Amino acid sequence: MALNVYVALCYYKLDYYDVSQEVLGVYLTQHPTSTVAGNLKACNLFRLYNGKSAEAELKQISSDQHTFAQDLVLPELVDVVPEARLNLAGYKLRHREPLEARELLEPLQPSSPLHYILRGVVAEEQMKLAQQSFHIVGSSASECDTIPGRQCMASSYFLAGQFEEVLVYLNSIKSFFVNDDTRR
Repeated sequence: MALNVYVALCYYKLDYYDVSQEVLGVYLTQHPTSTVAGNLKACNLFRLYNGKSAEAELKQISSDQHTFAQDLVLPELVDVVPEARLNLAGYKLRHREPLEARELLEPLQPSSPLHYILRGVVAEEQMKLAQQSFHIVGSSASECDTIPGRQCMASSYFLAGQFEEVLVYLNSIKSFFVNDDTRR
């Protein structure tokens, strides 16, 4: 009976999601609480329909023993089912954990549109974090009139794409760096 899960996984990896679903159904009739089979079913549903149906399936198989999408299955299947790594990265992003999401995506070369999208979102999240950090320093009362504070504000505006503001801040400290080629 357990071979059905492995056969379903093979069909899944061959992009035969409907066949994978059929084979998996045989196993799930005997073992409806299997978290591995449930996750594979969710991955098939994602490919066949959409993310909402996959998420609904994952919520159905969660229980008191498992925390949805953490202890459940995704970490255990990260190196088995490609979507598990991507799904877990998406979960981390939705829960404001961009560094963890980035770590999940780094070991892989992008191979699907979803992977490229997630990498773009992770990079954007890092840019937002950097921009916010520079802004906090540059706008703080203790740093706003210092050279590092003005450099931080220039960096914040640069990351926000407000280039005229960048020039205002850099021009305000330009005279301090006339003999320093590394700061030009």
